[in-house]
Amino acid sequence: MQRQTLAILLLLSLFSGLSFASPVLLSTPSSGSVLNGQIELLEDVGGQLSIADMADPAVQGRFQPAAGRTSVGQSSNPWWIKLSLQRASGAPAQWWLEVGAVTLLDLQIFLPDAQGGWQTRQVGERVGFAEGRDHDYRRAVFSLPPLS
Repeated sequence: MQRQTLAILLLLSLFSGLSFASPVLLSTPSSGSVLNGQIELLEDVGGQLSIADMADPAVQGRFQPAAGRTSVGQSSNPWWIKLSLQRASGAPAQWWLEVGAVTLLDLQIFLPDAQGGWQTRQVGERVGFAEGRDHDYRRAVFSLPPLS
């Protein structure tokens, strides 16, 4: 039986102008929140899309609410997962994002950088444990850029 490749890409748009859905408003009590209900999914049939394509309104229009779906199963196509975050007034500027899956073949997270571009991070079986994490933990945990 041939193992299917599951590649999940996470687009995190923090004040980037790429988000068409309402952002998740982070406040102090948001710590530990499950965000599955706020994500949007896009199946990238044939793996043709890049982070640059995400600026195209036509591509943004193809995202669909996950509607509580927490897995895309095993797929030969990459999936883009969009999550938009915004900090509420008075909330901490520094946040962490934990990806709840324990085993992943390939997950890439795109974080906005200070120059208006993207920083790519990768986690999963294709990279070493320490390389794909900002914290030594069984699940992937990423330090998000400070929210202003």
